[in-house]
Amino acid sequence: MESLVDALKKRAWLSAWLAVLAILVSIVRAITKSVLFLVKWYWFGFAMGFGGWHGLKFASNIEAFIHSLIV
Repeated sequence: MESLVDALKKRAWLSAWLAVLAILVSIVRAITKSVLFLVKWYWFGFAMGFGGWHGLKFASNIEAFIHSLIV
């Protein structure tokens, strides 16, 4: 946030744009991390109730699967 304010004071628009972009990327990372955490726990609960070994295996690999889709 401080870098954004400094860039706006100096009218360095490229720096301001990069600061906003960095803030947005960190927000997206935090949201993705929390969603992955909840999905893992959902599949872990499903595995303990119904799915057995296959659900646990899926819960452990869901993060790698989603990262392979993003990257």
